[in-house]
Amino acid sequence: MPFQIVRQDITKMKVDVIVNSADPKPIVGGGVDLVIHKAGGQALVDARKKLGDIQTSEVMFAKAYNLPSKYVIHTVGPIYSDYDKTQDQALYACYKKSLILSQTLDCQSIAFPLISSGVFGYPKDQALSIASKAIKDFLKTNEMMIYLVIFDKESYILSKSKYQDIKSYIDEFTIQQQEQEEWDYLVSNKPLTLMKQSISPSVDFENIDDTWQESLLKLIKRTGKKNSDIYKKANITKQHFSKIYNDPDYHPGKATAIAFCIALKLDLQETIGLIEKAGYHLSKSIKFDLIVRYYIERNIYDIFEINEVLFDFDQELLGSYSI
Repeated sequence: MPFQIVRQDITKMKVDVIVNSADPKPIVGGGVDLVIHKAGGQALVDARKKLGDIQTSEVMFAKAYNLPSKYVIHTVGPIYSDYDKTQDQALYACYKKSLILSQTLDCQSIAFPLISSGVFGYPKDQALSIASKAIKDFLKTNEMMIYLVIFDKESYILSKSKYQDIKSYIDEFTIQQQEQEEWDYLVSNKPLTLMKQSISPSVDFENIDDTWQESLLKLIKRTGKKNSDIYKKANITKQHFSKIYNDPDYHPGKATAIAFCIALKLDLQETIGLIEKAGYHLSKSIKFDLIVRYYIERNIYDIFEINEVLFDFDQELLGSYSI
């Protein structure tokens, strides 16, 4: 199942388990720890006291009481001070052990905060990178709906170099598009809205009459990989893929169609060809499309990284989260 970044109050998440970035002592700390216990009520506070001390990277669980989830997993992240690699390993372990514990509790969905990025001082871009890696590694061999819950925009920060590079790319295309439209207008003396055309011819597939679904399945077969390898890389649920697989006339949303292009590592021309089967194209003036172009042009097909950027630019994420 897929991974989604959401901007939400974690205590409102309707999942099987939520993870608390806990204090190592059996007390209620600040930040997300306080918010979760306040929503869970005195019974959750009492349950935390009974658990006693929790060591860094260790996990313990309690009933969720007044929260909409079944359980709360308490984990203690590392305090960021004199940085060394063991801190990254400790933070990674918080996610990994929480996910393993949630499996033993027979949970199908889990919501994480960005562990250690509050009062424990972990740089948010590093905390995000570690969280994404741990979750991605887990989903390679497991099925679970995983949410990374961000309370507000200030709690989520991409690396400055990545953000600026992509922003410059978007700005450059925006300027080029404006200049082209102004030139078209001067040459043709027609309204600008009438000058926009398809950005690229379609790719020639084996059979031009194939539906999007038929073309997709042929491309998957071409890779020699299992269906599950591809739909997991596309951030698609098993249930959703089953519906796609069994319906030749299935019509995907644009984010789903592009997610499969990323999973299949299609180049730009192939991507345009496949999504045109579903009636979509990649514009040079839409932010979502430009971010997708940026990554495909650089042969970067990590859907988790792409979704981090899309989230930061307030765009729809790739993949699907329900049928």
